[in-house]
Amino acid sequence: MGAKVIDSGRLDASGAAASRRIAFVTGAFVGGEWDDKDWFRSSRWNEEVAAEFERRLARARPHNRLQYLVIQAGHLCSQPDPTLRAKGRELLRRAIDGEGEFHDLHAKTARENLANNLAAEGMLDAAVDAYRDTLRAIASSPNGRSGTSGVSELSLAEALLRRRGPHDLSEARQLLDSIDSASTPVISFFRHVTTRYLMARSELHRALGETEVADDYAQFALEGLEAPAFPVRPTTPAPPSELPPAVALAAIVEAIAPTLKAAGFRKRRHAFNRRTPDGLTHVLSFQAGASDPPREGASNSLLASLHGKFAVNLSVHIPGMRHSVAADAWVNEYNGHLRRRLGALADEQARDVWWDSRHPDAATDVGEVIRSVGLPWLGRFPDVGSVIEAWRIEGWRAIGMSPASSVDIACLLIRLDRRDEAEVVLREYLSGALNQSHVRYLRDFLPTVGMGHLGPPGD
Repeated sequence: MGAKVIDSGRLDASGAAASRRIAFVTGAFVGGEWDDKDWFRSSRWNEEVAAEFERRLARARPHNRLQYLVIQAGHLCSQPDPTLRAKGRELLRRAIDGEGEFHDLHAKTARENLANNLAAEGMLDAAVDAYRDTLRAIASSPNGRSGTSGVSELSLAEALLRRRGPHDLSEARQLLDSIDSASTPVISFFRHVTTRYLMARSELHRALGETEVADDYAQFALEGLEAPAFPVRPTTPAPPSELPPAVALAAIVEAIAPTLKAAGFRKRRHAFNRRTPDGLTHVLSFQAGASDPPREGASNSLLASLHGKFAVNLSVHIPGMRHSVAADAWVNEYNGHLRRRLGALADEQARDVWWDSRHPDAATDVGEVIRSVGLPWLGRFPDVGSVIEAWRIEGWRAIGMSPASSVDIACLLIRLDRRDEAEVVLREYLSGALNQSHVRYLRDFLPTVGMGHLGPPGD
């Protein structure tokens, strides 16, 4: 078909945003998102800052050191100063050469982040080598792609298409064909990655003189920019159906239940629980919108828009935190301490997503999102330590905790007999702005966990 050529400025901006998002997932380009509050996220680097970083790194728990190294490296790699970016690459190489309990995971992250930065700098020969090194590490790793964006083949193909060496087009084609044949979940799932893939295809065929095919791929990419963020149909009108929404949702839950049961979940109506060896409970639940259509003449547009729709909620319940339920009890989603919407996890720009329960593809679409995003997110939290580290690195909002999460994290640290760390967390929290009702609550609560000596906030 005769497709119109996509505006290159628009695509460049989209590609840059996509690169930033992929790098964020792997812990790379985080500049502008965080300040210098944490010692391992400094946007400055001199002898004094470096010495303080090394001092704190040496005091950190051994299994956390590589992670801190990779995060600091990524923060420097995102700075406008090329000297700082070069220092960031040095730290990434240091992480690659490191050792430790989680070296396999963090070294893969460092390899891919190094390749991404080299590509962004225009050092294409080095970037190609680094992407190949990343793919070799993935192939030899018992954990596969864990720790990477999952699209290193695509990134390598993009670098080859930019470099245009004697055999680069042929290798890029093989890589893109391998993505096609493997049906890589990340490629088929996330809109921004799909757009990158389609544009790489378009560029490849244009370089090979196959203009019509290149135009087709460019048109697909343009359509993808306007499409939903992931392949669900929350706003697509459902075809005529005689099933009431409640019955349709029950059928969807039953269709997805085998996947969740195979992953270790127990089912109770529209909710699922899975207990980890450390006692945490993973919760996945289906939330129905309004089951009855709005009354004639009703002005509640929210009620009308959610009629027959459903959302999927995820949460993690952690024993030892405040407001925990009994260890042997069934955990409802609202009892969780980490709470996120599945749709918002799948795409950070999606504030809320409701699927149409009567759409024929609803079970397939939601099942794919659960497998690709929901279960991996829950799997990040097998124990208390993983929750503490995620809170420290990503912040309370990103993992679905409350603004008072510092108190909860302190409780976990106390449970682990890490009272000194708990006190540091609490002192920092108490030094902030707190409303008076919360101050009164803390005056009563702190003595119950052995922290009454800190005194009420403001004392």
